Amino acid sequence: MFKSALISLLLTFTLSNAQFIPASTGGFYDLRGSPTALPGLSATGIELSITGVESEHKINYFRPMRRQLLEVSTFEPIPCKEGTNSTDCVCPGKCLAYAEPNSGKSGCFPNDCWKWDDVNDNCVKEGKSFVPAIVLQGIPFTGIFGSGWGNIERWDMFAISMATVFGGLVFVCIMSCCIMSGGEDCKDCGLCAGYCFTILWAIAIVALWIWGIVEIANKPDAPWENWKGESIMCRLVEA
Repeated sequence: MFKSALISLLLTFTLSNAQFIPASTGGFYDLRGSPTALPGLSATGIELSITGVESEHKINYFRPMRRQLLEVSTFEPIPCKEGTNSTDCVCPGKCLAYAEPNSGKSGCFPNDCWKWDDVNDNCVKEGKSFVPAIVLQGIPFTGIFGSGWGNIERWDMFAISMATVFGGLVFVCIMSCCIMSGGEDCKDCGLCAGYCFTILWAIAIVALWIWGIVEIANKPDAPWENWKGESIMCRLVEA
């Protein structure tokens, strides 16, 4: 009798203090709120019973809670010029435009690929840095692999460089295996074709490397984010 009462008391204490338990989906199950039907569970709750315990405990409020990550912009707007307000706002720079976002912080916000320099009170171009990209692309050991493109997250051009280098290497290995397994005539023809391919392969690698230096020197577009957190494309800047 004492054992049954003790088990019942412990179970009641555990259930009354439980609020959240981890769920396999990454969220939590909330033991508070309205009843919700789950796969394999009834909407009225789960009945727990212990042998030797005369009482039954029911969880009537057992529902999953999904966690949602919301991205909130913390950008502080630039105030309008003195003497103007939201009705006739005059922004202090040409790169700024008045806006009233959902956050409730109205004011002047920079246009895409621009930012406001509070120290010098002028507009400054914004984007990925030009210097690291041109340095990585200019070094032959890293430039042939398209490291300059990878630095500015231009993965399309980076993939072309990598495919040219390693794709040609794989082709040479396969062709060498075919030549070794063939006859004498096949070997002579294969060696000639191999030499020609190797020369063209080397020319392609060098051409892509030099072309990459020229293109990055012209400051191409690269992925960036504006003040709202939206993905945009901006030209490289010397920062």
